[in-house]
Amino acid sequence: MRIIKHGIISAQHAGKLNYHAWPSVITLSDGTLLAGWSGDRYRHICPFGKVLAARSADGGYSWQPPYTILNTPLDDRDAGFCESNGYVALTSFNNSRAQQRLYAEKNNWSKEHRALAEGYLALVTDADEQRYLGSTLAVSADNGLTFSDPVTLPITSPHGPMRLPDGDLLYIGRAFGDRAKASFDYLPEGIYAMLLSPDGRVKKKPWLVVPAAEDALLCEPHAAQMPDGSILLAIRAQRKEPHLFTVYLCRSTDGGLTFSAPQPTGWNGSPPHLLVHSSGAVVMTYARRTAPFGQMARVSYDSGHTWSEELALREDGFSGDLGYPCTAENRNGELVTVYYQRGPETGNQIRYTIWGIETIKP
Repeated sequence: MRIIKHGIISAQHAGKLNYHAWPSVITLSDGTLLAGWSGDRYRHICPFGKVLAARSADGGYSWQPPYTILNTPLDDRDAGFCESNGYVALTSFNNSRAQQRLYAEKNNWSKEHRALAEGYLALVTDADEQRYLGSTLAVSADNGLTFSDPVTLPITSPHGPMRLPDGDLLYIGRAFGDRAKASFDYLPEGIYAMLLSPDGRVKKKPWLVVPAAEDALLCEPHAAQMPDGSILLAIRAQRKEPHLFTVYLCRSTDGGLTFSAPQPTGWNGSPPHLLVHSSGAVVMTYARRTAPFGQMARVSYDSGHTWSEELALREDGFSGDLGYPCTAENRNGELVTVYYQRGPETGNQIRYTIWGIETIKP
């Protein structure tokens, strides 16, 4: 592995809404890199989140100024992308007003901060919440410049769906669990798959692929089609006592209809993102949230059956509030990983690392 460049896509500004997190990035068919994230926020959970995006025309070496691509009345979080047949799908999710108020109470927000949040929440109506609450899906027909008004879905995943060989999208996510009044029927806890058309229509309703586990919370999955034709699914697995924060892996050999039982990797970090490089190498990125905090990667040369030792993209994080690294390949075959991490004197920023790997199995 060689590190080529570290940089910043969205830096801290002088305003008060300066928390940026949970990004994704893809390379569009014309070679443009499109990165998206939840930005213009006040806190980890607050009412002000919207989905911002930035573009790079030179393989990730420079980025145009951010612009808004999703802004519902609720707290828009995450940004997942997938391109197929001339469309770009954007996924996100949000929280209900009750969840917002609960978070402020649990974290002992000051009177001023609670007044700031409550003033905005008072403007959000019951109809607003029912219309937009859930996992959101919007679609772009102009290369990610503008997106449709979103529809809501009952499953969520931070990095979005994957493209199947026929162009349809396989979206695998955890059951949305806020339980406030929504426009869809809630699903029991578990990991589900849905089949979507490239323009965002539901072609097959959710089916359970990984049941809820008794000994850990399974969430924030990401899937990719492997060079051997199987679909590899990587899942964030966590619990408080005894501590667990790792990646579980499972596989489908029938196009995503069924998956094997998830197996723990034993790695220290999550949530995962999978990219199949043009060489056939499979790149997984994830974040380590114990010291030394940072952005990690592993590489597989056999469709995810075995993996390299851990590769550190950087280990200079200032706390465990960082991560969600997502990777795209630029036209030079270099890897561009986008993630959130704070600086020594700044709040959370959207950052990137351009790096390279051996493209032939060592």
